[in-house]
Amino acid sequence: MAYPAASVFEVRTTGAATNGGGYVTGGAGTDYSQQDAAQLALTDIASDGAGTAISSATGGFTAQMVDNFIYITGGTGFTEGWYHIVTYVDTNNITIERSAGASKTGGTGNVGGAWKFHDDYNETFLEAFTAGNKVWIKAGTYAFDISIDITNDVAMTFSGYNSTRDDKPIGTNRPLIESTTVNVAFNYSAGYWKKFEHLRFKGNHTSAFFPSYNARLFNCYIENISVGANDYALSSTATIAVGCEFVANASSAYAVYANSSSRFLSCYIHGPGGISTPSGGIVVINSVFKVTGFVFSTGVYDHNVLVGNTSSGASKFFNGTSSVNNLIANNIIDDGTDGIDIDDVANLIFNNVMNVSGTAYLSNASDDGGGVSGDPNLANPAGEDFSIDTVSNAYGTAMSVGTYTGATI
Repeated sequence: MAYPAASVFEVRTTGAATNGGGYVTGGAGTDYSQQDAAQLALTDIASDGAGTAISSATGGFTAQMVDNFIYITGGTGFTEGWYHIVTYVDTNNITIERSAGASKTGGTGNVGGAWKFHDDYNETFLEAFTAGNKVWIKAGTYAFDISIDITNDVAMTFSGYNSTRDDKPIGTNRPLIESTTVNVAFNYSAGYWKKFEHLRFKGNHTSAFFPSYNARLFNCYIENISVGANDYALSSTATIAVGCEFVANASSAYAVYANSSSRFLSCYIHGPGGISTPSGGIVVINSVFKVTGFVFSTGVYDHNVLVGNTSSGASKFFNGTSSVNNLIANNIIDDGTDGIDIDDVANLIFNNVMNVSGTAYLSNASDDGGGVSGDPNLANPAGEDFSIDTVSNAYGTAMSVGTYTGATI
């Protein structure tokens, strides 16, 4: 099955896994997905020989139900699922966009009402999305005990809201999708081009959140509560993350495991480690790192860009001895042990403020200009206030890069 491209779905903690849950934008009827309960619940649904004409002796269908979804199950031989209502005939009859099973009787069906995450229904519901679909998720906590592992390859959006759609919540006003169960996470293991915005995710797996390829993350909080070694908050390829927060809790884990062509802009990344990349082309701009290990770790991979970032407490800002063709500029490296460890070949390193206790201000490399060794006087990094005292920092009043204030984005 597949939903019409303009379909929009509503998810609420007060909804039900068997509600219709969706509406086709611009449709002829009334959007009944934006309410907790189904608009109509039936237990005597029957289908014709084609399976697309749906009838009920009890009735209650109205013209306003056109372009809503009906969830059909039960009875004898019905194909369980969500169906788009395309035509209203009369109070006892409608047509749907595809067959729910020919000549069936005794089916149950719910028209409208918000959907709810449920371990028995998650993948059935989520696998049917079509390119262009959007899921609105209302504030609340959505707990699940079985990993959500989706493989559909379509571009679509998951958007959280607090009280009104598109109110762009921050902090704990964002919906939380979480599991405390070991080896459970929210994964799109083979999907492409998913957009997630204004949401929080917590998982307990090797990766708490795995959006696969070309994901777009905006204003999201992602945490791995696992304390197993090397359990990441985010694991992805070609991801773009803007204004997001990533948290790892394992003793040696990086918060982010990013494959090639990932981009991180104005993010907060904290835990034992920052970003680990097994392949090159990672761009990190104006982000804050609060880590005890390496801020950025790479092997022999190149073409990474780190500009305008602030780090606090790192054992090393950049750990990539064999890496070349990297740009590392305008970063604040504060309260660290060592600075930048990189080959002195085809790398550009300039305008960085280094406040490190070790001897390796730069290892295996030289400053290309403008570097300063001194205290940037961050306001209170221990309390997660990384704003800068522009009067008494190492750069004086000119220093303005890498600021971040607030414990939660």
